[in-house]
Amino acid sequence: MSESNWKHIKRQTFPEMLDQAVLTFGGQPCQYWRTETNTIASLNYAQVGRIIRELSAGLIYLDIRKRDRVAIMSNSSPQWLWADFSILNAAAITVT
Repeated sequence: MSESNWKHIKRQTFPEMLDQAVLTFGGQPCQYWRTETNTIASLNYAQVGRIIRELSAGLIYLDIRKRDRVAIMSNSSPQWLWADFSILNAAAITVT
């Protein structure tokens, strides 16, 4: 696919995309999942953004640096998404 096909899409880093989504959609639902008691839980964009920023700050505190590889060893879950996005937000690379 040629570069011209993507001209309408703004180039952004993951943190820029996250901030834009939080600003644009803030209180709107972002993530749904079924709990162990079979109820539906959800978080909005602002909540997910806060979780991701806090977790990525923790990764940076633990000396995870740009382009470091970070493994997620887990089944699919809401927390998996938070971990993956936090790794990207810290400019590291997710491996599974």
